[in-house]
Amino acid sequence: MAKKFQKFVLAPLLVGVELNPGPGHGSRWSEEMRWRIVLKWKDEKKGTRAIAKELGVSRRKVQNLIHKYQETGTIHDRPRPGRKRKLSEAEVKTVAKKAKSGAPASVIARSLSESKSRKSKTSAETITDRTVQRRLKEAGLKYLVIQERDQLTPAQIQKRLAYASTRSNFNWEPVLFTDEKTFCLGSGEHKQWQDPKHPVARKKKRHLPKLHVWGGIGHFFKTDLFFFRENLKAKLYTDILRLKLPPYYSVDCPPRTRGGWIFQHDNDPKHTAGITTKLLDEIAPDRIRDHPPNSPDLNPMEDIWSYLDAEVKKKRIRTITGLRKALSKAWDNLPWSYIRKSVASMPSRLQEVIALGGERTHY
Repeated sequence: MAKKFQKFVLAPLLVGVELNPGPGHGSRWSEEMRWRIVLKWKDEKKGTRAIAKELGVSRRKVQNLIHKYQETGTIHDRPRPGRKRKLSEAEVKTVAKKAKSGAPASVIARSLSESKSRKSKTSAETITDRTVQRRLKEAGLKYLVIQERDQLTPAQIQKRLAYASTRSNFNWEPVLFTDEKTFCLGSGEHKQWQDPKHPVARKKKRHLPKLHVWGGIGHFFKTDLFFFRENLKAKLYTDILRLKLPPYYSVDCPPRTRGGWIFQHDNDPKHTAGITTKLLDEIAPDRIRDHPPNSPDLNPMEDIWSYLDAEVKKKRIRTITGLRKALSKAWDNLPWSYIRKSVASMPSRLQEVIALGGERTHY
């Protein structure tokens, strides 16, 4: 469909007033002047020479305007390139590499400025921290908190590798993954949208009230949660197992799997104590006994704890009773799809362990 253009009615020239020399004499053309030229060419069928002479402007600029109008259908200036960037693509790659290795933006900026000064015969332009930060963001990097994890010993690394290798084709669907988790009262969200002039502040208690929780999940299984406040020792742990095992199962659990579940927990001392082992030999003889130490990334139950933690942080809970109720509700509403997705990730976790030579995975 042809574009419609608004015609400008030309005001009559004033007698004795010299015609405005126009943009050809050092000033930029107004939008009205540009449309005047285009309409004279388009509607009055005048040539560029006649238009330039009539309006007292440069013929070359008239030609350029008409050419731009024919190409783009507009009389506005084309967007101009911004200021030349201080860092080349190769330098940006170097900056990203240094940042990933742990160098802060200030150190990278100073190093680049010194390097450019050595290479330039004249005084080189200083590279600022802000320039480096912008280029790092464009490269997809974010300034995040470093995640600290316990360092694995050589023996633990070897046990993780052996565990991953021997279970490359293991069926994880009958496994009941169990674990304990501590939730602190008042550990809400650490960030929220705020007015910089009136920042949100809250008092931080030195010793937050804690609630310990035990639970277990599997592709077809789920236990009830067990809450406790005291330190977990072997005696209490065996009491929990007596109360909460066997787990209940989903409606789609195959009949042969309902009584054939496989118990899993880590090798914490209270889990391997004599009274614990004796009890498990009675109620859960079929269990994984070689779970590697210091390997929470190989237990899907950690995903479930993260889910529950996120759910309770959405609420303003002020009492241990309220925390317990919120955890119970989140646990009851825990989707089976979420549980099964975590369990189904076990082969990928083990493959990543092997690929990383036994080191921790991203899970």
